Amino acid sequence: MIDPHKLTSKVQAAIKAAISDAQEQGHAQWTAVHLAKALFDDPEGLAKSCTVKAVGEEGYRAVCRVLKRKVDKLPKVSGSGRARRPPAAHRKDLPVCSKFASKRAHALLLKPRFSQATHLVG
Repeated sequence: MIDPHKLTSKVQAAIKAAISDAQEQGHAQWTAVHLAKALFDDPEGLAKSCTVKAVGEEGYRAVCRVLKRKVDKLPKVSGSGRARRPPAAHRKDLPVCSKFASKRAHALLLKPRFSQATHLVG
């Protein structure tokens, strides 16, 4: 588990932005793509400055466009907000995941990422 007290304020802000973006987009959880987008969206951030130095402003804008498209393609939650069954293709994997989680004592693998991350950034 990540100790939130060891995160810099920039990292905390990026995580908050990623979570907020995921929620605004109607995604069930935030992902590394949300975090990457948040890092590149920061005009004062290291991701932008390094990318601009490496490939120029147009290259930076291209990376931002790709990240936006990736986020836009992620599945959205729809309906009443009630818990729904996972698609049939994923249901077959649940027993394996559950067995792995209990075998390895990784109960956090089965919790939504929102609940794991929101306590990090309060």
